[in-house]
Amino acid sequence: MSYSIGYITFKNSSEAHQICRALVESRLVACANILPEHHAIYHWKEDVEVNVETAAIIKTQKKHEKQIVSFIRKMHSYSTPCVIFVPLHTPFKEFTQWIKTETEVTKTKKRTSKAKKK
Repeated sequence: MSYSIGYITFKNSSEAHQICRALVESRLVACANILPEHHAIYHWKEDVEVNVETAAIIKTQKKHEKQIVSFIRKMHSYSTPCVIFVPLHTPFKEFTQWIKTETEVTKTKKRTSKAKKK
């Protein structure tokens, strides 16, 4: 079984909280760490932009990555959101077992979300 860490940026902490909570509630993600707001400097349509953003780090199973991307496309305010996955390697098997347990759907754990895109 493969696991991954994801990095996602958001326009603000409110959007980050809304989408990350929905990802956890849907059991696509075991945990989301929402980081403090920071400045992003980037090229966009021939200009250099500087904006305040919020980022989150998520823990999941590799098999959920495509569903997470689809989920984010539906809810995210950016037309081109930053969503990056990297393989997770850890010596702590208990940690990956926890991710597996929290991102598996069982009869008592249904993949649902009440969050809506603003």
